[in-house]
Amino acid sequence: MAQYTGGPPPAKQRIYIAILGQVFDVSKAPQFYSAGEGYGHFAGTDGSKSFITGDFVGDVTDDVSELDPEACLGLVGWLDFYHKTYTYQGKLIGRFYDAAGAATAALDSLHARAKEGEALKAAREAEEANWPSCNSKWTADEGANVWCDGGGSVWCDDGMYPRKLFMEMKGGRAVWRCACFKELGWSDVRKVYVDCDPDAHFCKTNPEAEAADEERNVPAELEAMFAS
Repeated sequence: MAQYTGGPPPAKQRIYIAILGQVFDVSKAPQFYSAGEGYGHFAGTDGSKSFITGDFVGDVTDDVSELDPEACLGLVGWLDFYHKTYTYQGKLIGRFYDAAGAATAALDSLHARAKEGEALKAAREAEEANWPSCNSKWTADEGANVWCDGGGSVWCDDGMYPRKLFMEMKGGRAVWRCACFKELGWSDVRKVYVDCDPDAHFCKTNPEAEAADEERNVPAELEAMFAS
């Protein structure tokens, strides 16, 4: 596998890459996979992790054990892309397949987490259908703004209010998103933006103040819930 980099001898002139232990011939796209090109680091190896992290130096590895469920789902999506776009060559003996071509525990674990990622994605999409994401805009002159409207490009008052919605604890930090609510209420997990009136449909935001507010006001019971 390591010889299939498209380089001069002793390297093979074909270019192979592997993702999740499955090998593909990508020779038809040397503009992407040749040495020195944007994806040249994938040639002759399985760099599954970097498909997700975007780190083409430290993460060109097939060790995906630390990826979260939705990242695992994204990696399966990349595998589907290569099956549709390039020529499948076979399986790479190692982390994901044994010498008999059978899936290893590492691959089974990856697929189990990807299945969990599907459930999380579906739940998030259902949530976003009820609480759609805010519109947002940043300019050097006006700074950052968020607002709620009917889904078009015209700012309008249709009875929805922008709130910071708590999503999860990740890496010990709270993750929030801006969501639009028809109800005026707010809480520790559905926060009004700093210096914005609760009944406003448009808010100017201060990223530094918001970050400080998020760090300071994560409810202890949420931290305990997501830590367990």
